Amino acid sequence: KPATVSLVMICGDAHRDILARAVGSVLDYPQPLVDEIVVCWNGQNPSPIVCGDVSGVPLRQYLQVWRGDFGAARTESFSHATCDWIFWLDADDVLATKPTRRHGPLLNYPLGHYLNKIDAQIVQVWTPYRYKEDPEEWQLHPRILRRDVDWRSVGVAHEEFECCAAEAPWTVLPSLQIWHQPVESEAQRQDRNVAILDAAIGRGEATPLILYYKARALEDVGDLKGATRLYEGALANALSHSRWRRHTYQIAMMASTCTLRSKDYKLSAKFSAVVLQRRPDLPEAHNVHGVALALGGAFVDAATAFDLGMATTAKIARGEPVVRFNEFPDFEEGSPIVMACRGQAYMEVGRSPEALRSLRMIPPSERGPEIAEMIKVLLHR
Repeated sequence: KPATVSLVMICGDAHRDILARAVGSVLDYPQPLVDEIVVCWNGQNPSPIVCGDVSGVPLRQYLQVWRGDFGAARTESFSHATCDWIFWLDADDVLATKPTRRHGPLLNYPLGHYLNKIDAQIVQVWTPYRYKEDPEEWQLHPRILRRDVDWRSVGVAHEEFECCAAEAPWTVLPSLQIWHQPVESEAQRQDRNVAILDAAIGRGEATPLILYYKARALEDVGDLKGATRLYEGALANALSHSRWRRHTYQIAMMASTCTLRSKDYKLSAKFSAVVLQRRPDLPEAHNVHGVALALGGAFVDAATAFDLGMATTAKIARGEPVVRFNEFPDFEEGSPIVMACRGQAYMEVGRSPEALRSLRMIPPSERGPEIAEMIKVLLHR
């Protein structure tokens, strides 16, 4: 028989007025998507939603005690679903009626750390407001989950999914898109998340993910030293507990870029080495490692790291499966900082042709006098 789908949502007071918009976007989709709707209220003043004609789809609502933990609230909401699949939305999400953009071959897009062996379908989620450089931030996110698998959402202020029973591979739905349209500003969101994380730490719930997200919050406001201390604690905790070990590369990658920004190059190289132990197929990790080594003066090792990054990039060009890590554009293949450090490392180890090629890839407007002088020297060799 055809698989059935439960739409599952949690909602608090701040989102009461826009919940109907989210539900309506699902019901108005050109094809029928859901067989039931489950809404869990965790605000102070729960009330029935008003969404007009639900087109014959059963709607059930539950009261939920808010404990300052989004992960726990999400997990509890899943327990009320009765269909084969769970399709979860936030109250400030809107389902797009048709795809608006594509980013590469989505069906072959390897999502990272928590979807290697779990039954899920991945949906494009768009946040239009977050980055000034890219006003349409997009992510691939597990939104459709097989219900008969033991799902648990963790992270307190951010969802990370754990699953012990799943074996089937995940798939991506390139035709389904969600627009995430928060009612709060980015600053308000950060303040809210920090308050939730601080409360969890105060309760003695300092898991690696909680420390990791608090570190990211500190990094967002420029406290790089405080963020580094928390990243170190999160990484040590994750490495010492098997439950959290799969998050080590995620924590170490953010830690390595944070310490690059704070100019602690030796520590950055240490963090990025942890990433490469876990994921040797991440081109950006090779580049971050090479940048840290080059800035720290270890040019021979830096040249090796960059060579490995180039080999990984060549695998991508040949269409071979490689995990991409796209959260750090400053350290992606071909970025000015990577090519400058690569060129400097190759110069130091006497590989002038490779150094010249790397430095010439930097746009003239971003070279600066030092890069221009290095190119001039290489041209006269």
